Amino acid sequence: MRLTNKQETSDVVGFSVATEPADWGTLLVAEGEMDIAAVPELRRLLDETIGEGAGRMVIDLTAVDFVDSVALATLVGAKRRLGPDGQLAVVITHPYVMLVFEATGLNHVVTLTDTREAAIAAVAAPA
Repeated sequence: MRLTNKQETSDVVGFSVATEPADWGTLLVAEGEMDIAAVPELRRLLDETIGEGAGRMVIDLTAVDFVDSVALATLVGAKRRLGPDGQLAVVITHPYVMLVFEATGLNHVVTLTDTREAAIAAVAAPA
């Protein structure tokens, strides 16, 4: 999928993030290491997207191979800001990243899938 309304980080080495609005909500695609250095850009983009009224979001972490606790807290914060009717699904294919989400219990907070299509289906379905 080509991201048409693309916004990328330029000052964080080893991390990039882009968004694309869609009929069902917003797709956010991250690449690299989601660590404390990446969090300010990730948080800025999430805040901006949610502030513009996004209520359904898919975060594709297929190309992410590391995530730390600060990045996890940022995703939990985004889920909270989406509100009780908000939908958030995260695409994870890297075993380490999945282990971190499961070990911290975040698999009970957000929907985890291994494909973008499944994540979109999860957030696009009526709540």
